[in-house]
Amino acid sequence: MVATFQRDLRANWEAWGKTSSHATPDARASAVASFEQVFPFCTPTAPEIVGRNLDPAAVATLMLAKAEQAMPGAYDGGNPDNALARTFLQRLTLNAYRHLLGQRAFINEIVPTLWREELERLGRLESKVDAVPDATVAKLLEVLDRRGEETAAETAGVHRTAIIQLAKRISENVEDLDQAFRELERAVEIAIEVQQEGSRHSNLGAFVDAVLERLANLTAEGRFDEAAAEAHRAYDQWERDEAERREQALAQGLRLIDAGLRQELLCGDAAAAARQAVRRVDLETHDPPARFDSLRQTRREWRERGRDQGLLLDQAVSVELARIEVLRASNSDQRGAALNDLGVSLQELGARETGTGRMERAVDAYRAALEEFTRDRVPYQWTYTQENLGILYLTMFRKTGERTYLETARAHATAALDVYREMSASYDIGTAENLIRSIEAEMQDD
Repeated sequence: MVATFQRDLRANWEAWGKTSSHATPDARASAVASFEQVFPFCTPTAPEIVGRNLDPAAVATLMLAKAEQAMPGAYDGGNPDNALARTFLQRLTLNAYRHLLGQRAFINEIVPTLWREELERLGRLESKVDAVPDATVAKLLEVLDRRGEETAAETAGVHRTAIIQLAKRISENVEDLDQAFRELERAVEIAIEVQQEGSRHSNLGAFVDAVLERLANLTAEGRFDEAAAEAHRAYDQWERDEAERREQALAQGLRLIDAGLRQELLCGDAAAAARQAVRRVDLETHDPPARFDSLRQTRREWRERGRDQGLLLDQAVSVELARIEVLRASNSDQRGAALNDLGVSLQELGARETGTGRMERAVDAYRAALEEFTRDRVPYQWTYTQENLGILYLTMFRKTGERTYLETARAHATAALDVYREMSASYDIGTAENLIRSIEAEMQDD
């Protein structure tokens, strides 16, 4: 009997090894090689098969357990790389054993020998299980059978014992018979769906297929709690694997962004470099509201490096980043801050260039910021923008000698000082007073 089982199982496996499209040829070859090595150690004995109630799913589970013990490197369930070999060892065992159960010669061989006593014992147990004393459960099963739904469930692979367990659970929680039947009918539908999911490829990989098949086997036997626990374990494993995959993908993405950014700098393209820097911000910052602040911090780093190290290209990148800030701003506070940042970056870069083109654009940015930072709503932000304008016009005077710039600089600085005094901001009062003294000193020298 066991030899017959071995021959049928080997034939099924060899056929799969030649024709299956479930995995790559190399993966199938590896799985077949593993099977060839483990096969002599995992074939069940006759008592072991009988002890599992002649249940194909239980026999398949037994073979898989034996294979895992004999060759843990190839069949250990904790290693996702082993999912393909495990899946098809279990699946082909099911196919082979189900085929044998349909052969009269096979049945005739096992019944007269050491299985007769076991079959009689199983028959007595089945009679006890079927003879459910609860009238509600019996009624539910009667209606289910009359509609042909119990037969459909058993055809799909759901054992009668599993259906009885479902009926018992529902009858304990639902008093109305009609409602209980609707609940049972739906539960049986779900159990059938589980069997269908476990018997076909999901196109989601060997790991998912193996889990779905294990859930189907447990559900078929009515081991619902074990199946639920298995589903939880599988999801936890997926979550761990997915976290590792995301971490690796993030590192890869950041590395590629940095590589692209360096190339844009070598090309001297400040706008393209800024776009790469923004990609990094977006990839690293998962919380959308926090991205604006992260973008401002990135612009500040480029601006300070360019200013402190005298790097024109870095300062140009900070200007482009500030322009992106303005586009991404979603409220008055963000728009005011972004426009002020743009003014600062343009002002500092313009101070190092001939002409006043960038400085004039900085004036436009500061004035636009004042429309967002109104004195009544945010007096402090309005004041430091005024002070920035005072510094900018003083710088423009020193670059061009145009006296009207000094008058405008003093007007902005004085406006800032007045509000600082109203706010009793002692430090800011000092900086504004120093600015006014510098402007007036230039007026006297002029």
